[in-house]
Amino acid sequence: MTLTRCYCINLRNAAAAVSDIYDSYLKPFGLTVRQYSLLTCLGQIGEASTTYLADYVSLDRTSVVRLIKPLLERGLIEDLAESGKRDRRLHLSEKGIDLLEQAKTEYKKAHHEIENKLGKENLTSIMNMLEVL
Repeated sequence: MTLTRCYCINLRNAAAAVSDIYDSYLKPFGLTVRQYSLLTCLGQIGEASTTYLADYVSLDRTSVVRLIKPLLERGLIEDLAESGKRDRRLHLSEKGIDLLEQAKTEYKKAHHEIENKLGKENLTSIMNMLEVL
């Protein structure tokens, strides 16, 4: 990765590079790292509206709606809301739970690849710096 003088571009490029690593490991499961994280968070919450889930994962509601659409279509997430209701009641399905369990090993491999490339101490420093933002 070639660095520029712009912090924003460098951070975006670094985030894209990290996402690409995770995405390559999760591809056999038909998931991106954003979808995997969303499923994991929904599993932790149990049940949530789209708005609550968006707040929980610090994304805008529109991004969450876009991310959950294919997950709903695949049956990884269920909408427990009554038919005709505007807001959803999202819940991780059994199929979603099973897929997360299968994908967990590959997610951890991606995590270790990043640790190996950057080093645990450097990652700890990076995470500490990001908390300031």
